[in-house]
Amino acid sequence: MADHIASLERQTGRTLRPETPDLPFAFRHIWQWFVEELTPRRSSNGFGVNPLTHAEVEAWARLTGRTPTTMEARLLMRLDTVVVAALRPKPST
Repeated sequence: MADHIASLERQTGRTLRPETPDLPFAFRHIWQWFVEELTPRRSSNGFGVNPLTHAEVEAWARLTGRTPTTMEARLLMRLDTVVVAALRPKPST
């Protein structure tokens, strides 16, 4: 997966390994789930990364024994929306 991420970084010219932001303690585990467990396993379509699906997040939770609350699941999906939008290629002018 590291090779895949490095390849995407070269292709897009963007860093895909976000630095850990200064988060309140109550949210650090969500960031850790997102960055360390979900993001490295996401798929791509040749044009960039695909958004995580609810089914993928549900399968991750079931297989890892995680039990995210509704709020935590929503936050994971919102984080994903922001990351995918940031990685989307910018239109040429």
